[in-house]
Formats: sequence, C-alpha cells, structure tokens
Amino acid sequence: MRYYIINSRIDETVVALLFHDPSNSYYFIKSKSEVFRRAFEASAKHTDLVFKREKASLSYNLLDVSKPFWSKQALSKACGSHWYISDTSETDFNVTVDDTIAKYLML
Repeated sequence: MRYYIINSRIDETVVALLFHDPSNSYYFIKSKSEVFRRAFEASAKHTDLVFKREKASLSYNLLDVSKPFWSKQALSKACGSHWYISDTSETDFNVTVDDTIAKYLML
C-alpha cells in the first residue's frame, strides 16, 4: 500500500497521511487538520473527471481510481499553497498502518 506524507508549509510539521491501495481503490486519510481532510475530500470528488479540449468541443476522460496517480492528483489539488507532499513511500510488510501513523503523527 502506498502512502503520502503531507506537511504544513508554515512549520514543516506532518499534518496528514494518505494511504492508497491501487489494487482495490481503497484509500483512507489520517489527519491532524480537519481543514486539510475536508480539502482532500472536496478535491477527491472533483478528480473523477479530467476535462480536455478537442478541437471545438470539450470532452472528458474518466480517471480509473485504481491507478496510483489518482490519489496524488487529488492530494496535489488539496494541498494548494498551505501544504505539500513531503514524501511518498510503500508500507513495509513488518510495519502496520497504525505503526506508520504513530511514527509520523505521534498519536
């Protein structure tokens, strides 16, 4: 499972982790910031469609949420100017998701 670490641009602290399993389109977010979580959820809703201009008409492509770029694209939109993706990694078989959350978010 891939996970993204999101930091605050102001004080460089970790504000959220997004876990995404491309094999089943499952994702979840653990965040210290309710504002960031809401920004991500709003962004994720609007990442279903990608619009592109073809000649005189406007068409769209559906994104396959099983692709890893889906969550990164939604994250990039949610981050805006307040947050940034500081790292992307894969979970280790010997480390649980709860261990990863405790490591970065100190919960």
